[in-house]
Amino acid sequence: FLQTLQREERLQINRRDPYLTTHPLTPERIRAFEEAAARSPYANTPDTPQFLMMHHRMVAKLMGFITPDTALQRFSEADRSVPARYARAIAWYRKGALGSALLTIDGLIKEAPNDPYFHEVRGQMLYENGRAAEAVSSYRRAVQLLPSSGLLKIDFARALLDTNNPDNDREAVRNLEQAAHQEAGSFELWRLMAAGYSKLNNPGMTSLARAEMALLRGQRGEAASHADTASRQLQSGTPAWQRAQDIRAYINTRPASGRR
Repeated sequence: FLQTLQREERLQINRRDPYLTTHPLTPERIRAFEEAAARSPYANTPDTPQFLMMHHRMVAKLMGFITPDTALQRFSEADRSVPARYARAIAWYRKGALGSALLTIDGLIKEAPNDPYFHEVRGQMLYENGRAAEAVSSYRRAVQLLPSSGLLKIDFARALLDTNNPDNDREAVRNLEQAAHQEAGSFELWRLMAAGYSKLNNPGMTSLARAEMALLRGQRGEAASHADTASRQLQSGTPAWQRAQDIRAYINTRPASGRR
């Protein structure tokens, strides 16, 4: 990997990655990394089949999303491996061939029904093609299989809110509240939280979510305003009310250039 970056470093200046302009990779630095790796107790430990499969799937997924044409060229129809089909499914979805994408991902799900990532990708395919109601079931299954993932719960909540169903709105907010324990630094989480609580006619929690959004953006005045509004609307002494006080106190005690 470092040798690849070094080749990039040697390109003409107008083609060079800006990072490499300030972080040059000398042969000495590369050797230092190689020597450190060689000293590792795991240097000669072969990768497990499970780890290799995870790696191949990760590469296939990234290629399908980032360079779909390349993915379709590299992973031909003759290649029936899981990474190849995964890459093709994502590449077809990225190129607008939803039918082929769903057919392929459904085949993978049939073979591995308890793989949360296949269900997640299926949900994304449907959601981004305006089929939120259908995406909900795929995202729900993904969350059931991987309940520890806050990011999955955010995606699930987004699809739920787009169905304009009061029951789904409540389910969305529940998932976002759970995700907040892991993804409190996500602007998208608080944006969806504000939308969800607004749909549920809960102005206090809506204001609190908007305060969190503004705080993440460094909009101190707006964050303080929303926190003050939330303080008036929420029941005194509740955890949400206390969070509004914390936001206000944070803004009052930090210098203007401070961030959360």
